[in-house]
Formats: sequence, structure tokens, C-alpha cells
Amino acid sequence: MLPASPTSKEYLSTVTTSSPDKYEIMGKITEGAYGMILKAYNKEDKDAGFFAIKTNRHKGYEGVVTVNDYIEVKALMKLKNERNIVHLIELVQDEERFGMVLELCKADIGDILHNRRISLPMCDIKLILKEILTGVRAIHRQNIFHRDIKPQNILLSLDGTVKITDFGNSMDKGMEEYDPNCCTIWYKSPELCFGHTHYNEKIDIWSVGCLAVECWKRTIFFRGEDDMTHMEKVSEVCGFCDESEWPEVKEFPNYAQMSEAFGSKFKENKLETCLIHLTRHTGAAKFLCKLIKLTPSKRLTAAEALDDPFFQSVPAPSNDLSNVIAALNNLQLPGIE
Repeated sequence: MLPASPTSKEYLSTVTTSSPDKYEIMGKITEGAYGMILKAYNKEDKDAGFFAIKTNRHKGYEGVVTVNDYIEVKALMKLKNERNIVHLIELVQDEERFGMVLELCKADIGDILHNRRISLPMCDIKLILKEILTGVRAIHRQNIFHRDIKPQNILLSLDGTVKITDFGNSMDKGMEEYDPNCCTIWYKSPELCFGHTHYNEKIDIWSVGCLAVECWKRTIFFRGEDDMTHMEKVSEVCGFCDESEWPEVKEFPNYAQMSEAFGSKFKENKLETCLIHLTRHTGAAKFLCKLIKLTPSKRLTAAEALDDPFFQSVPAPSNDLSNVIAALNNLQLPGIE
């Protein structure tokens, strides 16, 4: 983690900024590698409701604007009018503190998918996936790769709208090469595991596909511990990569080692059979297979996915997620409200 450059700080100076003292901190919502999310209200306008403030808690970086802060703010400003992206209200900063004031949401999708007390009928799953893909389409239209799509980075707002958050690892399209050491391992695409440095937005589509399977499985689909074991888990279901379909794969840094370790062991692609058994719906299984393609060029784009027959088939997507919101209210999950 590095401090932001002077140019980056100059950009941030154009974003609406207030003193941290404008907000009263109510407590901690959650924390992770990035820092903490705090619940707060505006002392100047108590009727405005509550907000989430994202702060940096790393020792030596308290109050420092980092490169990741700049990347996230820049992405959120580009996407500020998108319904399925979390809304950045303003920044707060003084000599010792820096934070992003965001809309407060009800829960993350992981809270829903991994709690079997919350029922998810097909119509609700379709709406969740449709809104995620709408958000991803908006991100990609701005030539951004999110690079960390996972349930914990997909939020459900207080009114039941699905929102993508956490853009600290995102990157703009157009660089000569990218670091493959990104994305949470369970949602990491094959090209990243192989160490490819010229990947594109299709890494996000793979992640969405893995997340989508969790809507039915209600647990992690590919549970690897590192690039090697993760790719082995993927190959058990999808087969190992076929060089005839993806010739350049053999040039990737980690490919030879993985091919030697388990390439000959997994030849059969059992993904569709597995997904038909899981979803009990041929249309859903075929749709998911179009997202979880080993070869990036064969994965659907977000726009193509939204036009897939899966979303036009019966049952239609729900009109809202009011049933999910009601279930969350009954469970009274800690930390948000």
C-alpha cells in the first residue's frame, strides 16, 4: 500500500470533502484488509439517516490517502449515476483522518447466500443476478475491471437494490500489462491462476459465474487455497485447459507446472452435468456454463449475459427483493441497523 501521488491528490481535491467532525460515529459495521466500515450519521442533518464511512486502519497510514483510495474514488465518481453501484456521498478528511462516506446498505450478498434460513426462489435469484450483471456492464462500459467480484462486495441496499462495492483493486483498461495477483482466490479465473498479465474484463465474468452458482449451492463452488489448488478444484469439474482451444495458454508462467501436476488427470468437462443436478433447471445450468468458460474469449460479456434466454424464461425475475429484506429483518443480523 502506497501513498497517492500528488496528481492523484489533486484529483481528489475536486471531490466534495467535509471535516470528519461532521459525522458522529455509531460503531463498527465490519473490517477487512482495507480497513474498517463505520456506521455514522450527519450531525448537521440527523434526518438524513445513517451512512457508512470507509476508513484506513493500517498502521502508519491513518489519515493518509493511499493509491487504493484514489483508485476507488475515481471509479466511484465515474459510476456515480449507476443504480447498481454503491453511491459515494462525499469524502471526509483532515490532517489525521481520511474516509469515504457511502450509502449505508442492509447486508452483503454473502449474508444471504450462506444463510439457509433465507429462502431464494428462482425468481429472486434471477433478479439478484440481473442486477449484478447490470452493475458489471456499467463498470465495463467505463473501461474498468473490478478485479474482486465476490459475495462480500455485492451489497443489498435498504430498499432492496443490489449494489457493487469495493473498487480499491479495480484497474482501468488500456495498460500494457496487469498484476495477476488480484481477486479473492475462490472467484479467481484460470488466466489469473496461470499468471497471465494481459487479461481483460472477462476475469469479472468468471467471478460472477462462481458467485451465481452459490445462489443455488449456498456455499463456495471452487474452494482452493492458492492458485495451484484452486485450479485443481476448477479442473476437477471443468476439465483442464485445452491448448487446441486456447493456444496461448501454454505461454502463461504457471501453466506448465499445473499441466504437469494434474493436466492429464482431468480431461472431462462435467460442469453442465453438475449444474443441472444442482439447479434442477437446464436453462440455468446452460446460462452458468456460458459464464464459467475456461477460455476467456468464450465467456459472455455482461451485456450478452443480460440478453440470455435464461432471464426471459419462466419464472420471470422478481419485481423486487422485499421477501429477502423481510427475511433479513426477521434474522436481525448485527452491525447494520
